[in-house]
Amino acid sequence: MARFVPKELPPEAWQALPARRPYAFRANPEDNLFFRFGQGHGVYISITPAIAGRAVNIINFETTDPTLAGKIPDGEPTMIGRTSESGIKIMHAIISREHLKLHLQGNVLQVEDTGSTNGSFFLSELKFFDIECLTK
Repeated sequence: MARFVPKELPPEAWQALPARRPYAFRANPEDNLFFRFGQGHGVYISITPAIAGRAVNIINFETTDPTLAGKIPDGEPTMIGRTSESGIKIMHAIISREHLKLHLQGNVLQVEDTGSTNGSFFLSELKFFDIECLTK
């Protein structure tokens, strides 16, 4: 896989996740998913294949080096946030206490911004489905 370089992406490459609205992303074993928290530089994460689920990596904006933040187990909801109760804790001012809820089920990753202050964005080239629209 080519190295993910956030600063080379234009702002329009990112699409906002509406708050409190679940989206589903295809997460086949070879797929890498990329998200940003907050505007501008923000905090970037990649969700990559791992044994028994997916790995969540924080991407350094300048060096593009990934740092493992945690794992998303298959079949169990996981919260990204600043609190100690979060399954994946990221201590950064841009991250809300309960920022993003993740639920991996096989090859589908359900993602929901829980009403964060600074917002969540996904790389617009990802294949996604608005779950709310599918259930109407």
